[in-house]
Amino acid sequence: MDEVGHSAQRTSLRVLVGLGLLWLLGALLHALIPEPMIPTHSHPVVGDVLVNEAAGERIVFRRVPPPASDGPTVIDVHLEPQGAVPIAHVHPGTDEVFRVLKGVVRFVIDGKERIAKTGESVTVPAGRPHAVANPHESPAKVQVHMTPSGDLNIALTQVHGFLNETGHQGGLSEFLQMLRFADRYAVYRGDLPVWFQRLGITMIAPVARVLGFRSFYETYCQEARDRNPNKKADP
Repeated sequence: MDEVGHSAQRTSLRVLVGLGLLWLLGALLHALIPEPMIPTHSHPVVGDVLVNEAAGERIVFRRVPPPASDGPTVIDVHLEPQGAVPIAHVHPGTDEVFRVLKGVVRFVIDGKERIAKTGESVTVPAGRPHAVANPHESPAKVQVHMTPSGDLNIALTQVHGFLNETGHQGGLSEFLQMLRFADRYAVYRGDLPVWFQRLGITMIAPVARVLGFRSFYETYCQEARDRNPNKKADP
């Protein structure tokens, strides 16, 4: 093997060793240092508003359980013409009932399409991949009952805050950030098996954490509270 080949081999070895050390550091950090607690005042309250301008989506919290409780949550989802919930997803532990309050909405559940009109309801049992969209030229509004809430309240705040900030640009940075959210809040993509995603999270989430990607950002909660016409965050 010539000198160029030896040099390339040494470079590849250094890269592999560096990645291994980065993963080991991340795994130790993940195992020894717990995720920071989410302050009580950062949990959503009735009237908090989430927006995702790129997706044409706005969410208003109508009912929320107390922090550390696992009761139901009710949200209103406003979809602009051609708007959509940005990512087909899965909630392994939460049942959802969607009731169309305005317009005509397209659901895709387990790969099967269903159209629901004003007054109709669609149930999505826990663990079923689903997507929601308004493919029409008039606004739509859907009320969603989620039981039990689990960590979905915080997950909604974090995911929508992040996507609204970045514009859903894709790429490695968005992948690593969404992976950190999935790791903490157990909300997964709908286009890949959950077991496969959990395996990937186990391998990659520690590295993402070392690189500075967090699972909770106070600023996204504050933005939702600032849009609330009824209540402000505690000082």
